[in-house]
Amino acid sequence: MALNVPGVVVMVFFYLMVLGTGIWASFKSKRESKKSSADQVEMTLLGNRGINPVVSMFTMTAKLRFE
Repeated sequence: MALNVPGVVVMVFFYLMVLGTGIWASFKSKRESKKSSADQVEMTLLGNRGINPVVSMFTMTAKLRFE
């Protein structure tokens, strides 16, 4: 069985892109959390966005209904 070198190179490149995106997002998230007054849970779950309680109630109801 021969090794598909172009395929391996493309897969390594893809995984490096995913890793780079994750590292970049981590640094960006840490910077945003330092500038924000939101706690860690709000920053993680909502991305530092304010969501209306009525909208969040409908979202949770839809999530429970379709699981």
